[in-house]
Amino acid sequence: MKTTRNLKKARELVENFKKTYEREIGLPIIIFACYNEEMTMEILSLNDLKEITDELVQIKKSILDKTRKKEVMIYKHIFCKVAKEMGYTFSYIGDYLQIDHSTVIHSVNKINDLLDVESKEHVIAYSTFIEKVKEKIENGRAVQYTYKKRDNSQPIIHVALS
Repeated sequence: MKTTRNLKKARELVENFKKTYEREIGLPIIIFACYNEEMTMEILSLNDLKEITDELVQIKKSILDKTRKKEVMIYKHIFCKVAKEMGYTFSYIGDYLQIDHSTVIHSVNKINDLLDVESKEHVIAYSTFIEKVKEKIENGRAVQYTYKKRDNSQPIIHVALS
């Protein structure tokens, strides 16, 4: 009974924080929280994030393509930021995108800087991306993951096959 009350309180606190943050800061925020005793959460795979990215890129290019087109690079930076926030390591994201982990670090820093200065184009792209992520999660397209002990060579999450 106490666990149920704690979980309810945790959800309430996270939702209150999210509403306050978005109201006072004026920027969208996405929070990935663990609410059950097994420390499981719903999270999207990198393939799901790539689908969202490819859907939003206005030209016929993918984030896996070797290109420096602005339309692609904006979403590639956002992809890296969201994937990192979901718990994937820089190396794992880099392997998926076929780029070096330091390029992933640069992408995350770049989009964070652009969002910090409230670049209109980047804020709109990020907000749109986050809305698509929320839609996928709400429509049951998320995969359930569980946390495992972290080492530098693997992502901090693995698929729960149950």
